Amino acid sequence: MITAHIDEGGVTQRLAAMGDAVKAALIAATQSLADQLVAAAQARLPSGPLASSIAAHVADDAARAQVGSDLAYAGAVEYGFTGTEQVRESLRLQSVAFGRPISPREVLVRAHARNVTIPGRAYLSGALADMQADIAVAYADAVDAALSGDTA
Repeated sequence: MITAHIDEGGVTQRLAAMGDAVKAALIAATQSLADQLVAAAQARLPSGPLASSIAAHVADDAARAQVGSDLAYAGAVEYGFTGTEQVRESLRLQSVAFGRPISPREVLVRAHARNVTIPGRAYLSGALADMQADIAVAYADAVDAALSGDTA
């Protein structure tokens, strides 16, 4: 049987510190990449509520992030939708009737169902696909920097 003894004092501490440094570098790289992904996804959309609702949530304890929107229709814009939707009863301001301007007045729009076809517009998955090579390089650079001791 072959046995080997490792200098437990120096090597073990260095490996433990290296693990923490690599983890910290990966978390920092994840935050940076998540911010870049948010900007890239917002650039694929016209300015408005959907674009401004895209946000990143990065986990503090791991190199993990979620990027997305909390708006109800975000998935329909990303993946598309064909089907029937229910329209709630509401009041709207009508200022044109039969193609001619009229004095504005409120008109009741009754609840109804309508058929909708929304083509998919891959603003988030498209931005992620475009960044795929950058993500691999950023993580490799973060690990290399952590292992070499650079903090930049």
